[in-house]
Amino acid sequence: MKTYAIILAGGSGQRLQAEVPKAFVKIHGRTIMEHSILPFQKCDAVDGIVLVVPQNYVEACKLWQKDYHKIISVVAGGATRYHSSMQGLAQVPRARDKVLVHDAARPFVDEASIKACIAALDRYDAVNLLSPVSNSMVSMKEGKIEHAVDRNNFRQVLTPQAFIKECLDTAHLQAVNLPLESITDDFNLVLYFNTGTSTWVQGNTNNIKITYPHDLQIAECILSKH
Repeated sequence: MKTYAIILAGGSGQRLQAEVPKAFVKIHGRTIMEHSILPFQKCDAVDGIVLVVPQNYVEACKLWQKDYHKIISVVAGGATRYHSSMQGLAQVPRARDKVLVHDAARPFVDEASIKACIAALDRYDAVNLLSPVSNSMVSMKEGKIEHAVDRNNFRQVLTPQAFIKECLDTAHLQAVNLPLESITDDFNLVLYFNTGTSTWVQGNTNNIKITYPHDLQIAECILSKH
């Protein structure tokens, strides 16, 4: 049994107001995706890395194998995040291998979170990485506020999410050709089809997702401190 990280770079960069897909925007001399690769490259519990990128970036990303030796495969993504995840998962060889599915737009995942996800797979088939909600929250319906909700009952979903490969494979196979627009990540796909046992581990609040221009400013501040 080995452990592989699948890093998905599907974001267009439109909300980031960038001219290139957001994973390929540079901050502090490296692309966001390279910053996302580094924690997995450095983590001794990760054996290999699979990159899922837009078709026209495949050849350029293959050149990164010189600097990041754990990259075992670079493949083109699909039309949706779900299809891109399937493409990456197909590169993992064994049914009982451990798989970490990570958004390339989250360059600040820490080693402790990665190892916690991997360790939890010794007892469970699927692991969600979560962090507390710090802001007050309300429930909305048709654009109107219904009522306040207790934020202690909610968590933010981070990545990586971790799986035994055959658990996620089975969920993907059941989801083929089904309209599942409301399911936006792999862990919820496993929950929906009940393809394995599941749990969660606590993540780091620095593990932000870069989506908007102000997120780039936050990212630059975090990198400056490092």
